[in-house]
Amino acid sequence: MDKRLEDLINWLNARNERERIIILAGSCVLFAMFWYLFLEKPLILSRLRIQHQIETLQKQTVFLKNEADTIVIRTAQAKQQDQSNTQENAKFQTLNIHFASPEGNDELVKAILNPQNSVKLMALKSIVTAAPATPPTSAPAKPELTPKVVAAPTRDGYQVIFESNFMSTLAYLKALEKLPWCLSWDSLEYTVKTYPTASVVVSLHIVSA
Repeated sequence: MDKRLEDLINWLNARNERERIIILAGSCVLFAMFWYLFLEKPLILSRLRIQHQIETLQKQTVFLKNEADTIVIRTAQAKQQDQSNTQENAKFQTLNIHFASPEGNDELVKAILNPQNSVKLMALKSIVTAAPATPPTSAPAKPELTPKVVAAPTRDGYQVIFESNFMSTLAYLKALEKLPWCLSWDSLEYTVKTYPTASVVVSLHIVSA
């Protein structure tokens, strides 16, 4: 046996019972401190660190899930909007539109094709009309020459055909009147098909300055 261990045993044997109890209690305290500082505390800190990392990962997972849900919702909304636009385009394609938009009137056509609720567009046609030819105001210089006939410039007109009830028709026509173009009404045909729905044919043209 090691001499130092033998000396320690002999030293303990030489102590009385009270001293042995004190030495044992001190040894337990030292052992507990050693256990806490070098074994339990690192384990606690490691557990807390891992728990914090888990909570961070959980928060990131929730955030990413919310972002994914948002992306899915926005994708569905965009898809629905595309389908709606496709349906609107198909709706306008089914209209019997015989129209070649004169230059500068594209915005007017867009306004006409954007009716209020309860107004169902059926057709939009372009109408190019001209005033009757009028002779020149001044007499010809030479009587033997035949006077030239001067034709009035053409004007751009439109015929809008739609179905609606009376109040919606009135609101749609008022909206057209408020457009920033000088429009002149040529004719209006209002034929009741099945009350309160009526077939409306409006002819109008742009008044040039």
